[in-house]
Amino acid sequence: MLAIGTALCQPTSAAGTMAMNSERARQLYVICAACHGARGQGEQSLEAPALAGQQPDYMLRQLHLFATGSRGVEGDPQGMQMRRILKTISSQDDWEILGAYIGTLPVPEPGPSAFATTTKGLQLYQSCVACHGAGGEGSRTLESPRLSTLQAWYIANQLRKFKAGLRGATPEDAAGARMRAAVSVLHSEADIVAVAEYISGGSSK
Repeated sequence: MLAIGTALCQPTSAAGTMAMNSERARQLYVICAACHGARGQGEQSLEAPALAGQQPDYMLRQLHLFATGSRGVEGDPQGMQMRRILKTISSQDDWEILGAYIGTLPVPEPGPSAFATTTKGLQLYQSCVACHGAGGEGSRTLESPRLSTLQAWYIANQLRKFKAGLRGATPEDAAGARMRAAVSVLHSEADIVAVAEYISGGSSK
């Protein structure tokens, strides 16, 4: 009888834990929503990217990089703000709860590109396919994020940061270091804009 009673209690305990985590996630996400939006859709005026649809593992790695100072260096005001926010949300358990919550948010349909998709953008993106996939789906194995849900303006800003050494310049960020090498194929601002617009409006086919 004791074994049966114990077994019967386990689902209730698990359900209770899930409910507490869900409530905790909603409370924590209020802080994130101030910049990233209630639906994780992002906000251009704050340079906050869309979170809905992003890989939880990737988000967890980025939070770790922000928290340890490997991302958000001098010259990156948005990254420095994230570092300050993570002094409030500093527990990895909370990060994991948040990641699970963000995973439940509806993934927005990709909007139309602000500029026409160009042959140049398509050509430039071919060097990204090995890591990010032909449809911008990303790769958990290669630690590369999903791009197809990110806005063109955010992608372009991050490419500029990689080129300027504001991302991927620390030993702890191996994936970022690979990106710093990868952006060497982008020789001009026009290249950055073309590939960012292609990814946002053209790769999610």
